[in-house]
Amino acid sequence: DWERWGRYGAIVYRNAVCVAKLHDQPELLEWAEKAVEFYLDSIYTRIDVAYYAFGRCWDEHKLEDAVRWGEMYLAAMEDYRANRFECVELMRGVIECASPHWERQLQIVLAQAKLELGDPEAARNILAGLDGSTMDEAKQVEGYVNIMMRLHRVTELDIVTPFARFWEQVNLPSPSEKMAKTRRDAFLKTASAAFELTFIADELTREGFLRHSYTLFAALEDDCQLCAFAAMLEETDPAVLENKMALWDGPPMPVSVLFHALELGVAFPLPGKPQKIESMDVLANQLAKMPERICALVLRGVPMENAQQICWAGALALAAVQSCKWKEENAEQGIGLARRFAMIERYFLSACYAPEFLTEENIILLPPIHRFGWYCAMAYESLDGGKPHEYVRLLREGLLACEGMKPMVEFLAEHALSAPPELLQLAEQVRTILAQYPADDPAVEALKQSAAYQQVAYLIEGPDLSVHGGLPQ
Repeated sequence: DWERWGRYGAIVYRNAVCVAKLHDQPELLEWAEKAVEFYLDSIYTRIDVAYYAFGRCWDEHKLEDAVRWGEMYLAAMEDYRANRFECVELMRGVIECASPHWERQLQIVLAQAKLELGDPEAARNILAGLDGSTMDEAKQVEGYVNIMMRLHRVTELDIVTPFARFWEQVNLPSPSEKMAKTRRDAFLKTASAAFELTFIADELTREGFLRHSYTLFAALEDDCQLCAFAAMLEETDPAVLENKMALWDGPPMPVSVLFHALELGVAFPLPGKPQKIESMDVLANQLAKMPERICALVLRGVPMENAQQICWAGALALAAVQSCKWKEENAEQGIGLARRFAMIERYFLSACYAPEFLTEENIILLPPIHRFGWYCAMAYESLDGGKPHEYVRLLREGLLACEGMKPMVEFLAEHALSAPPELLQLAEQVRTILAQYPADDPAVEALKQSAAYQQVAYLIEGPDLSVHGGLPQ
């Protein structure tokens, strides 16, 4: 009965597309195109079929097709609200995707598609037309904030004005204060990513980068904590920044703010705001997510004028040498970092323990990493005193105390034992003498006990700094 097929064909195709969506069937787009071919003017085609086809095209990254379906859907929604369609069609079934919720969802994804297709202005205009007070789930707020941050990062368009308006709308108690809190929490949680160390560093490598996403929040109302953090990250005067941080009485600051302050030369912990050693360790380990920056910070030097600052310097130095990519480090910087670590560790241990305790017999009571630090400090003292063989022994002992520092010790074994020409000459002379005797000759043992041999033993025998194989376990 072709007359009845013509009457119900649109909803049949709509139902077929819906089933294809539900069961992830590959025929979805084929059936959607058939619905357009035969029933272009049907409200079922223009809304439901278009919505499902948009979702499938987005999932398959067919962005041009997704935009075509999305724009068809939005135009149909305007006609639907204005009753510009054959209302008799509604007698044959319910429109499934005509709710404001689904419309907002599509608009957010459509804006992202427009941006990826190189039309940021269209993306901005779509998002600028959304009302934050009508959003009824966290996911939509998260999507909106993410795309707005991306638009701000790669364009010079005015993103701040609609974004600030959206923040005000999010906080309106519509339809309830509970929903406003859900939106607000989603907004702040998503936005907080813009202040993470790794996110900020990654942005610099993104195509089209113009400005950091966190700068978008500087224009928000004063009751938004992100506004204060954005202002701190943009501050270049260390005195002004230190004052802002000292007066801050809100939630914990992002680690990126602390890193920025330290690189400007702000002393930490801040006056009047002491930190527990455990808290310092946590902060230092968070800073270590940026190994090159924390190593540069330690190399440049941080204040050590009181016990708090010494403990902080110790936490930074430990985090730096543990996160350093020693195999990739250049010799000069790596040796400098190792020396700085040894010096800071010596200050730290002297500030925390009585001098009579810090002996090789007693340091077994220290945590492994601090035992390693003590041996490093003593090793450099020996090296500077002209005792390279003792330097090697102490590094070996340090490695036994903390095997996790093997990459650093291997680096030092390769680079820090560069001998002066006169020592190399002496080593060659000793090798020549040793070659004249069998290994079990008493003269060989006597020569090895001499002061001359001890000076160059590490050049002849090698440092043998590995934990397994060459050392007594």
